[in-house]
Amino acid sequence: MIVITGATGTIGSEVVRLLAARGVPVRAVTRDPERARMPAGVEVVRGDYTDTASMAAAFAGAEAAFLVGLLGPEFIELDQALVAAALAAALGRPLEVFDVPEDLAREHMLAAGMSAEFADGSLAGQAYVRAGRNAVVTGDVRQVLGRPARTYADWVRDHLALFAQQS
Repeated sequence: MIVITGATGTIGSEVVRLLAARGVPVRAVTRDPERARMPAGVEVVRGDYTDTASMAAAFAGAEAAFLVGLLGPEFIELDQALVAAALAAALGRPLEVFDVPEDLAREHMLAAGMSAEFADGSLAGQAYVRAGRNAVVTGDVRQVLGRPARTYADWVRDHLALFAQQS
């Protein structure tokens, strides 16, 4: 089962349509399931980014997720809640996501032994993403690595042990 957030939006609805046409089990998440018009066989559930319980329920039992964030700096908190709900569902326990201020992130990177150039480059990359400049999908990952890009859900599954460690 693949969970699609933002399933009634421009991007999410197209992802739902394509997956359903291939016979892939899909769970479409929307704030208003009664108004959602989905292809036959698509499970439609209520989910609101501001209601973490509804999002956790939407992710229950999912094998993968396509997360459509709200995009833009004014929605950072809601995007964080979306990621937290996806991780919490994978881990089977609640967790909180924090936005780390740039100066603190740089301090931690330097304390971990990273060079100033690396820290500054990393922070510049994050600023680039937050500004929405990475919204173009290309075949570069496949071309460079010789394999397709991994999904966020795959990455979470591969790193569950790290999230499960108690500090």
